[in-house]
Amino acid sequence: VLTLTKEMSDFFEGAIDHGADVKLTSNWLMGGVNEYLNKNQVELKDTQLTPENLAGMIKLIEDGTMSSKIAKKVFPELAEHGGDAKQIMEDKGLVQISDEATLLKFVTDALDNNPQSIEDYKNGKGKAMGFLVGQIMKASKGQANPQKVNSLLKQELDNR
Repeated sequence: VLTLTKEMSDFFEGAIDHGADVKLTSNWLMGGVNEYLNKNQVELKDTQLTPENLAGMIKLIEDGTMSSKIAKKVFPELAEHGGDAKQIMEDKGLVQISDEATLLKFVTDALDNNPQSIEDYKNGKGKAMGFLVGQIMKASKGQANPQKVNSLLKQELDNR
């Protein structure tokens, strides 16, 4: 069941009309939005959330500007004060790092500090890659673009 109320159904349709991806919107309404409403014991109409500002956030997730982790930090602000997800993200210093040179520094540092993980990876232990990604995400305070990190890390591991 996608929507429990007419209000939620209308909200969903509105977000889609503003260009949000159907699946991501559904996931956010059933997940993050419902979780927020329940936790704060409010209804959708009691928040500053609009179909337009939710759609804006979802489009940022879709195009890789915002990670899901960053979205979870931006969302409460969006619900409480409204506004623009990208502006909130920038104001809070949560901009996702996608610059390859910057990411490569995080990757190199993680590899230099974890020689055992390099050996584990070369010996076919898949968990080593996950551990290294975790170290990079930790070092970047969750702001590194995970897709680019995975790609660069694999490249660097294969070159060592």
